[in-house]
Amino acid sequence: MHKDDEAPNGLTPELPADNPGLIRPEHKRKRAVVYARQSTPEQLVRHSGSTDSQLALREQAKRLGWPESLITVIAQDLGLSGRRRLLGGLSELLEMMKREEVGIVLVRDIARLSRDPLDAERFLVAAISAGVSSR
Repeated sequence: MHKDDEAPNGLTPELPADNPGLIRPEHKRKRAVVYARQSTPEQLVRHSGSTDSQLALREQAKRLGWPESLITVIAQDLGLSGRRRLLGGLSELLEMMKREEVGIVLVRDIARLSRDPLDAERFLVAAISAGVSSR
């Protein structure tokens, strides 16, 4: 998501529930995964609004039509630098995509996935291979 896409309140803008083309019925039969990460424990305290806006993506998944039972939040990488190689939560997400369990990944911005270009490439390859919608 680009900074220009940010809503005035700092949260991710809503997508219409009837988002033709981006989200297909087969996506909604799989999990909606929210991935949240902050780089340091200090950022969790000083920038709690960023963490809150990342976790609020769970509500966006609901608005897009995912039932609560199919929404997974991966937040185990909160407080960990994206420069570290393949964080635990990101590894979990990649494994879920490899098993084709994921219909959509909601992430605040690409930098939340990783600061390591190889990890970002792994994510994109896995998402494309599994037909995952990403927002």
